[in-house]
Amino acid sequence: MQRAAKQTRKVNRWNAYLHSQVEAFNQDLAPGHPRPKVHEIARGIRERWDVMTEGERVAATQDAVVELEEQRESRQTAKRESRVSTTRDIRSTLDAIEAELQDLYARTGAEILLVSVRSDVENFTAKPRIFTSSPRVADFFHTSTNRTVNEFSVKLQAYCVADVQAPIVSPTLSVQQQILEMKRKVKEVINEKLQECARPARMPRINYVDFETCITERHGIICDNWPLPNFCAPGSINSLTELEVLYRAWSTGVTTFRKLSLEEWRQFKERTLCRLPRFPRCNLKPDRALHLPQSPLQCLL
Repeated sequence: MQRAAKQTRKVNRWNAYLHSQVEAFNQDLAPGHPRPKVHEIARGIRERWDVMTEGERVAATQDAVVELEEQRESRQTAKRESRVSTTRDIRSTLDAIEAELQDLYARTGAEILLVSVRSDVENFTAKPRIFTSSPRVADFFHTSTNRTVNEFSVKLQAYCVADVQAPIVSPTLSVQQQILEMKRKVKEVINEKLQECARPARMPRINYVDFETCITERHGIICDNWPLPNFCAPGSINSLTELEVLYRAWSTGVTTFRKLSLEEWRQFKERTLCRLPRFPRCNLKPDRALHLPQSPLQCLL
């Protein structure tokens, strides 16, 4: 049996009447007078409501019902004012949509692919979200594009966050020339941003492979919001689209270098020390004749 379509609940007329009466009561108060809580005046309002006929109730709440319906619609489409509310809205809405899509697949067998990504750097808590109705959707995507759906979602998010629009280099150049020019531009803007962050110190050339050791550990600088899946030197990127995404992310401030606070820097160094390799436990006994203690060198022999 097919499930009935979900409908929006109508505005309760008693709630509409209570809302209108509380507003009218508050408007009659003198300026600066403390407003009573709803439960403190609800009893008297309820007594008036109980003696009204159905027609009187409809007439008394007609405008209030319209007002509450407009407020409800406004809340449904209004832009969220904080990252927390935005993230909660995304999560709860997608949870409901995915449940509906999963039920739809169970009823009809319709194959579905849904990808959700953030479109601005402010909403950094919203990660790419993927829904596939069955494994064969993901298998087909990988076979036809040579990329997983997850890889696609990461690239899509980088594209949306960086707001890629017009080409940065001249389209009259060959593709290879465009890539070389973009590598040069990306390298320049990254170096410029690093020097700005490190002032008055002068930073050396960036070592992307050992960035944490050469830059973060020594100078307390990290990179926020790197838009590509892999953190690597621009010279190793051969995709014009990815280079454009990277350039726009840096030039627009989406991706930045940031100095750690002293406490963050201390915690980073502590975590780094915890990750250092330790010598294996030595099973050799110390040389009793010479009375020498065990050394790390012995453990490696």
